[in-house]
Amino acid sequence: MGDFPVCARPITQLPHCHALGVQSIHLWKDILITQGREGLIKLWDFKASKYSEPTAILPIGAITFCRTAVATTKDERLILATADRSESQAKVYDLGPNGSECKEIAKLRASDDLKCGMCMAIRFQEGNFQNVLTAHENGTLSMWDLRNCSEPLSNAKLHTETILCFDVDRSAQFGFSGSADFNIVRFQVDFAHGTIDLSSRFALPEDHPGVNDIAIRPDQKIFATAGWDHRVRIFSTKKFEPLAIMKFHTAAVNCVDFAPAGSEPQATNLLASASSDKRVAIWSIY
Repeated sequence: MGDFPVCARPITQLPHCHALGVQSIHLWKDILITQGREGLIKLWDFKASKYSEPTAILPIGAITFCRTAVATTKDERLILATADRSESQAKVYDLGPNGSECKEIAKLRASDDLKCGMCMAIRFQEGNFQNVLTAHENGTLSMWDLRNCSEPLSNAKLHTETILCFDVDRSAQFGFSGSADFNIVRFQVDFAHGTIDLSSRFALPEDHPGVNDIAIRPDQKIFATAGWDHRVRIFSTKKFEPLAIMKFHTAAVNCVDFAPAGSEPQATNLLASASSDKRVAIWSIY
């Protein structure tokens, strides 16, 4: 933990923007995208008055644990993916160059034979919104190409329990997934050939199961996990070995995130963690 200036007043606020709480947020240009637990996605002009109304509302109708994913096209159109109310299904929307449009461009539905269950996590390949990965209730990770999404390019059974989270490196070659079971899984991805391969597993202690979130640092040297056991763990990506365990939170850690690439030098190694204990911690990682 370090010493940081205390900001007592935000520059703007959106009080009660979702009736049942906010599940995920994204910043894109001057637009704030919020996902509520009541099944709505809202877009806001966050530079406007704090009492402003959303510029758009997307009623996805899905009461889900899956956080939305966002990407941009080469011509700067906003693309959003989210779990759908239907079993094993996710949808992808084109929201246009300023977030004012809402056009469904793809449905990602796993085969009924796989019995995947609900979509629990979703991510775009960085730099290519056409390539998507979805994680499911039965422990399966699926790869999709939006140009032909009638069926997934590949499916891989990574966990015995529900996949709760995963992250993929910036070059889209490998990733790590977390679940309700005792394992953190390393997997290889190859979008060019449409393959996912399980590489190895790291077993958590039997009394410390469950990972809510995973984040790979932009330099790809380390990754962090958010545990049910109140702990943040740091691993080497190359050797897949634990490097540190941080004990600060007093309840399950819900999410972790590293400072993005291109941050100020003093922020390059910062990691943020947030917990059900209502606290956010900022860590300086080697």
